[in-house]
Amino acid sequence: MRRRRGRLSQTRPAYLGQLGPRARKKQLFQELGVAEPDRVYAPGGLDLGAEGPEQVAISILAEMLAVRAGREPLHLRMKRGGIHELR
Repeated sequence: MRRRRGRLSQTRPAYLGQLGPRARKKQLFQELGVAEPDRVYAPGGLDLGAEGPEQVAISILAEMLAVRAGREPLHLRMKRGGIHELR
């Protein structure tokens, strides 16, 4: 447990996701004795209506890309302007 806490406090990943219910995240950080970082995405992934592990993986990758780009997920048809323009 101490080793996990040390590693978590020493790293600053852009995306840290966790599968499973929200309560699991809370329990994990309580057990580690550290505050819940805002950068933890739990449950991980976007609400794409994923069915099965392959689709869940795609929803997580899509969320990772959005976080990396500093963008909120948005349907392209709802975006004003060019699709590659920043907001």
